[in-house]
Amino acid sequence: MAFYCQNMLEMAVLLAEHDPVYEEIAFKFLENFVWISYAMDKVGEHGDDMWDEQDGFYYDVLRLPGGEAMRLKVRSLVGILPLCASTVLEAGTLARHPKILELIALFVKRHPEVVAQVAPTVEGFAGYAGRRLLSPLTRTKLERILSYLLDEDEFLGPYGIRSVSRYHLEHPFVFHTGGQEHRVQYLPAESNNGMFGGNSNWRGPVWMPVNALIIRALLNLYAFYGDDLK
Repeated sequence: MAFYCQNMLEMAVLLAEHDPVYEEIAFKFLENFVWISYAMDKVGEHGDDMWDEQDGFYYDVLRLPGGEAMRLKVRSLVGILPLCASTVLEAGTLARHPKILELIALFVKRHPEVVAQVAPTVEGFAGYAGRRLLSPLTRTKLERILSYLLDEDEFLGPYGIRSVSRYHLEHPFVFHTGGQEHRVQYLPAESNNGMFGGNSNWRGPVWMPVNALIIRALLNLYAFYGDDLK
């Protein structure tokens, strides 16, 4: 959903260059983006959001019928794809849309704790060449996720980014429920069972389309951080 809002925001900003009526629409997608990002990592200690502060990674969350929630600690593309939900605005873009700036300032005033959880796009936080960034990842989160992404023992393979960390080759994730054992293990080729039709795309192989999204995201983030992020 964050990726969807990011794309819709970019389109609305482009349309607003020709018709200011789209400024409020652009802000609406920006607002939705921020709330979704906040839900992924709320302020305080929670077990029902996706960000794990100890591991420095996003995980799927399983909600149980009794209301309990638990993170499924599988290091997969789930924790990498928030990289792709980033929008970089060129210097001066927001200045041409005072209505968006006005709405952003009002939102920041009302929800400072929410804005603190995402990469800033408000005045005073310009990046390289005066650009602005909207991303679920603060710089600290970005650096921690990149440490997994660029580790050859984790996601970085000889032919691209794996869909599941190689860590799970020797350390499979095992989950017991209803008297049954469920296991996720790194599988770089065909699945070793018939689950999901024998398709193991989410179990280790390199996906070309997802790799293209990740490359685009890294270029996008580099446009904001420049050589300052190493």
